[in-house]
Amino acid sequence: MAESDYLEHTVGEALAKCLTDVVLKQPRDPIEFIALWLYKHHENILYDRQREIENEEMKKKADADKQLQSVMTEMVLEEEDLLEKERQARRVEDLQSEEIPKPPSFPQTTDFPEEEEDIEKSPSFTSSLIFAHEDNIGEEEEDMEETEEKENKEENEEENEEVEKELEPAESADSASQEKFLASKDW
Repeated sequence: MAESDYLEHTVGEALAKCLTDVVLKQPRDPIEFIALWLYKHHENILYDRQREIENEEMKKKADADKQLQSVMTEMVLEEEDLLEKERQARRVEDLQSEEIPKPPSFPQTTDFPEEEEDIEKSPSFTSSLIFAHEDNIGEEEEDMEETEEKENKEENEEENEEVEKELEPAESADSASQEKFLASKDW
C-alpha cells in the first residue's frame, strides 16, 4: 500500500489527466503522446513555480519601495519643516533689525464750524471744554496752596515777632551787664 500511496501523491493526478486526454484525443502513437504530455506538464509546473517566486520577489520589492518612499517622504517633510523654521527665524531677525517707523503726523485742520450750535456740537469744542475745566481745577488748587503758604508765613512772622519782643529786655539787660564788666576792667 505504501507504493500505491506514493504513486497517487506524486504522479497520480498528472497520469489521470494524461490518460483522460489520451482517451479523448485518441492519438496514433499514445506512448509518444503520453511522454510529450508529461514533459509539457513538467514544464508548466516549473513555469508556475518560477512565476510564484517572481511574484513573491515583486511583492517584497514593492514593500521595500513603499518603505523607502515613506522614509523619503518623512525626510522631505522634516527638511521642509527645518527650512520653514529657518525662514521664520530670518524674518524675526529682519523684523528686529528694522527700525520701527514713526506714525505719520496728521495735519491740523483749520476748518472751524461757523454757527454757534455747530461749535458746541463739534468734538474739538467739547474736548477743549473738558481740558479747560481740568485746567481751572488745577489753577484753583494751586491758588489754594499759595494762600495757605502765605497764611503760614504770616503766622510764623507773628510768632517770630512775639519771641523777639520777649527776648529784647533780656538782651538789653545782658548788654548793660556787659558794659559794666568792660568798664570795670582796666585795659
